Amino acid sequence: MSNSIIINRAKHPSILADHRVDPVTRNLLKVGDEVCVCAKCKTIYLKSVWINSKKSTCCNQKGTLSYIPNTEYGKPEITPIITKSYQNHCIIFLLATIVFANLFGYWYYLYEKEQIHKIGLYDTIESLDTENYELKQGTQKLKDQYSENLKTARQASVKLESEIVTLRNKINSQQNISILGIYFKPDSGSYGDKIYTSVKYIRPKITYVSSLPMSREMEFKIKIFDSNKILKKGKLSPEGYTYSQTSKIESSSSNFKDLILNGWGNRRGYSYKKGVHTYELWHDEKKIHFSYFTVN
Repeated sequence: MSNSIIINRAKHPSILADHRVDPVTRNLLKVGDEVCVCAKCKTIYLKSVWINSKKSTCCNQKGTLSYIPNTEYGKPEITPIITKSYQNHCIIFLLATIVFANLFGYWYYLYEKEQIHKIGLYDTIESLDTENYELKQGTQKLKDQYSENLKTARQASVKLESEIVTLRNKINSQQNISILGIYFKPDSGSYGDKIYTSVKYIRPKITYVSSLPMSREMEFKIKIFDSNKILKKGKLSPEGYTYSQTSKIESSSSNFKDLILNGWGNRRGYSYKKGVHTYELWHDEKKIHFSYFTVN
């Protein structure tokens, strides 16, 4: 009688793990299959294959084993015995608890450190905000003070300018010149010579006494009227005058001084008609002297 074995998951784990097959049918051996093991070569056959084709032909013998040997070690496969060790479980659990507690403690330490750092940053930010606010307040105060000082300075400047203008006008009114006479000559003659209609330019000379404390430039404006009291003018004549001239007036002196003014006329001559002409000397919109000359 042949020994047969039913493959069991608990008893034969290596058979299933190796995915062994029947050498004849090539069918995979699985849990519940009934197999026979050749007593000599230890080959595993399905029971139906062993009975129908391999009995008495495998290794020329009919014997079968009552167990499935472990071909790796040459020993019968023994069902592993699992021993439950509650002590080992407790040790493992205790170690895991200790590791977890240490990890949690380290995490909490890092968390507290970060919180302390954040609190320090918040305090720093609050301090900076306070300083920034105080700085803005101080800046605004300085701006207001600067604006007030600037306003005061501008008012003082306007007042000072007004006083300077007043003083200058007062000085100008007190410091003047006295015109003693105006003399005329033709462009090619001498003072006192007769003037004819063919004259090109008539050149006046004034004699004056100065009361100025120092020499300065003065602007004179001249009006020349012909015998019909018509103002003589040219293209470049200023409004209301015949011509103007700026001359240097010497400082105060008891001596008489002469100032030769520019002549007026044209290069072709005949600018003046026969008759008595009036010559007026103006300064600061005031007539300071006048005289007459005759054209023959």
